[in-house]
Amino acid sequence: MTGPVIKLEGGPGHGQIYLESDFRDRIKAAQRMGRTEANGPGWALGYAPGPGNLWMWQDGINCHPADPNDPDLAPYGAAFQAEFATQDVACG
Repeated sequence: MTGPVIKLEGGPGHGQIYLESDFRDRIKAAQRMGRTEANGPGWALGYAPGPGNLWMWQDGINCHPADPNDPDLAPYGAAFQAEFATQDVACG
C-alpha cells in the first residue's frame, strides 16, 4: 500500500514515520477501544496535522474524539457514545 507519508513531531511518537492511512487507522483503533486520553495506549489521539507532512503533538489533548454517531462505535452502547458527545476539541 502506498500513500502520503507523515512524520510525528514531539510527544511519545516523535520522529516516527507512518503512511497517513496507517496512522489514521491507529487513531480509529484507539477510538474503538474507548480511549479518551492522548496518553499511554491512546497516544495517537494527541497528534494533529501540521505543516507539510508533519503531525504535531498537542500536549496530550485528544484531537480526535470519537463521533457518537459513528456506526463502528455502536457495539459500545449509549453511555460510551454519550461520553464523546460532550468532548471539546482544542487542537491547533
